[in-house]
Amino acid sequence: MEVISHISKRVKHSPEIYMPRLDLRKIYTESVSTSIGRNFCIVYIEMAF
Repeated sequence: MEVISHISKRVKHSPEIYMPRLDLRKIYTESVSTSIGRNFCIVYIEMAF
């Protein structure tokens, strides 16, 4: 959780960082994704837009 929190802080304030929307969508839609993984995908997909 600390690593994800650190990444989120860095990405939120750096709009020039590219977020891989298609890859995040793929992870989100995979049947083996955990609920916490899906939640993080949603957060990063929203940041990408």
